[in-house]
Amino acid sequence: MRAWADAAIEHQEHDSGRGDCTLTSLAGELSPTDEQAREDLCDAFLRWQGLLHYGLRAMRETIRVGRREGGRPGVPRSGS
Repeated sequence: MRAWADAAIEHQEHDSGRGDCTLTSLAGELSPTDEQAREDLCDAFLRWQGLLHYGLRAMRETIRVGRREGGRPGVPRSGS
């Protein structure tokens, strides 16, 4: 599994995240035939969704704080 995951990540990095998603393909192939795999994949997608949600919320808060302080997010202040 580790080798498969490493290859999937390498593929996505090579294509800059464009194109097919190996994880989605795997989920589509395993979920109808293997109940345990379906549950594991569902749990993995929920964890992934939670991480994305947390990361986006943190980015939004960083932007909000930057605006409150009078700066532009992602642009360092002079002298910083």
